[in-house]
Amino acid sequence: MTRLLKETDEAGWTRRASDPTDKRTVLVHLTRDGSTCLKTYYWDYLEAIAAELRPEDHPEYDIMITAIDQAIEIIQRVTDTINDS
Repeated sequence: MTRLLKETDEAGWTRRASDPTDKRTVLVHLTRDGSTCLKTYYWDYLEAIAAELRPEDHPEYDIMITAIDQAIEIIQRVTDTINDS
């Protein structure tokens, strides 16, 4: 994580600041350039996927969405179990 933050700081995508209530904590903020990068490489990516998954183009759309929802529930349940251990 430290290396990733160093790289995003150097790219100008994030900046760090001390937490005023707890000086041991470092807060990471997304910069305007970071927000632009996030939009370009994340939201545009998701929009492109959504455009390819239009229900009218895929008769199995409802089945696919149900399977994805089930996978998300399983991942969340396993993650919660591991984090609670």
